[in-house]
Amino acid sequence: MEIFALLFWLLLLGAAVCVVWLRFEKDWGWPTAVPLLGISLLTWLILRTQLPLTTTFLAWSANGILPDWTWRIDSSSWGITIWLLLVATTVSLYAYLQPGSLADKPAAPASILLLTAAALTAVWSDSFTGLLAGLTLLLASWLAMLWLAGERSNRFLFKGAILLMGLLLAWPIGSSRTSLLAAALLLNVWPLPLWQPKTAEGGTAVSMLTPLLPPLAGALLLVRLLPVAQLSPGVSLLLTVLGLVGFFRGVQLAWNRLHLPGYAVTALLLAQSHLLLLAAIWVGVAGVLAELRTILLAGGALYLLVQQPTIHNYVRTAVGSVALASLAGAPLTATFASRAGLYSSWLADGRWALVLVLGLLHIPLIMAGIWLLTKPNRAATNTSRTSQDWLREASPILPAMGLLSVRNVDWTAVPLLVLLVLALTAVAGIFLPRLVGQPQDVRLTLRQALGTEQPPFANRLPTLKQLGIGLQTAVNDAADVLDGDSGLLWLLLLAVIIILIG
Repeated sequence: MEIFALLFWLLLLGAAVCVVWLRFEKDWGWPTAVPLLGISLLTWLILRTQLPLTTTFLAWSANGILPDWTWRIDSSSWGITIWLLLVATTVSLYAYLQPGSLADKPAAPASILLLTAAALTAVWSDSFTGLLAGLTLLLASWLAMLWLAGERSNRFLFKGAILLMGLLLAWPIGSSRTSLLAAALLLNVWPLPLWQPKTAEGGTAVSMLTPLLPPLAGALLLVRLLPVAQLSPGVSLLLTVLGLVGFFRGVQLAWNRLHLPGYAVTALLLAQSHLLLLAAIWVGVAGVLAELRTILLAGGALYLLVQQPTIHNYVRTAVGSVALASLAGAPLTATFASRAGLYSSWLADGRWALVLVLGLLHIPLIMAGIWLLTKPNRAATNTSRTSQDWLREASPILPAMGLLSVRNVDWTAVPLLVLLVLALTAVAGIFLPRLVGQPQDVRLTLRQALGTEQPPFANRLPTLKQLGIGLQTAVNDAADVLDGDSGLLWLLLLAVIIILIG
């Protein structure tokens, strides 16, 4: 058995040991989980020089029903694994060094190890059947961990069942359409938001890792799907519109939830998931991997930053700047190649309007990130700093370092207009918060501008007014019909029918 397969069993064994500690010594959970994840991370760095690696995990072909579940490590799967291990190790180290609420969750170490091991089974799978098996294991573990963390409402159970059903549709059919539907559900593509946790307690190690796993699963499906899928121009344009609307929706949620930092970060990741979909359509596998890298590493860094007390502003500023630059696709970050490729593809097809729209939407994204990071946080409980405190507060630096990238970019192939759009959106997003004030002031100003004065011809157009009232009534009636879990079910069934007969 290859050494990388032993890492899976090591993490699984560590999860079992942490479960045993729950009965005897609850305080030994994190001291067990952190060294195991650290050893796995260091071992994985060493394996970089031995690629490719292959091993058979389960010999299914002996039964004559399914092919063997084979694991293969190439440069792409190695990169995804290192990002996942880096985030899991950093979150666990932070929780281990954090006194108080994070350390008081005795089941968290076992949850982190189990989720990491389950995710690796999907990342390493060499066949489509093995990938679906790994994703099913990951999704089942993800739902179980959220249920244990407090997500026990009927709505959550229903949405979890929809996710499982969407993934299992690809098992018997195995077509690109059903796989694309499953990837869209996992990426939380608008208008089917399913995977955002609502009731699980925020600020815990599990709540910081769980929002990163569904986009990982959706990205793995897209990476396997893109080399064989052929999307028609109409489908590509439809998915592009959904991606832009979903990106706007994520930014809007971030603006509305800035007073809840953890939820705001989740909203930013929702916007980034739609950028991953756009990259899959217009850039390809390289774009998907770049956006996934940002979701995992920038998401992990931001979740850790918003939990930090206001002690070392320079760490918060430096790490937050790198994370926001990566979300915005700035040069020297992981997503620059993806964002430049996306804009270049649109310009080559004459779709400059899409470039303009997405560029403008990046401005409120950057503004939300700046407001989030400059928002006053809780003060430290004590003024004396120990080495443990310094190490904990410096932990977000690790994932932020993985966001920097200077390779795989052909600068001569990037149009000057693309660089200009990226530069202008970044400058506008950075300086507008200084000019417009706080987000609540901006929302109040917009409401006053749109609601206090009516155009002089409004009273002379009763027909348009009646039309507006009728349209609003129709929208409200449709919302009532589709409200709740049954509405999501009807939308999902409609999407399945359209995809299967298309």
